[in-house]
Amino acid sequence: AKTLDKQGNLRVVLTLMKGGAILKEHKAEGGVSILVLRGRIRIQVDANDVELGQSQMMVLNPGARHSVEALEEAAFLISISG
Repeated sequence: AKTLDKQGNLRVVLTLMKGGAILKEHKAEGGVSILVLRGRIRIQVDANDVELGQSQMMVLNPGARHSVEALEEAAFLISISG
């Protein structure tokens, strides 16, 4: 993961994951948006699984606990505000 920009309460992070890699459950205090640039990921939030592919986006409420699994090699942007 590499932080591309940080201004005030906004952070934009580019994340690359190999297929099968998992980001364990965590939360951000602010709102989170995840935009898939390449590949496919599965996000588990509130006991629901959501699969996202290239050009798909998901927005999470502030404080939502979630995990991310790369279903194949993936690149995605995470924006965190707050």
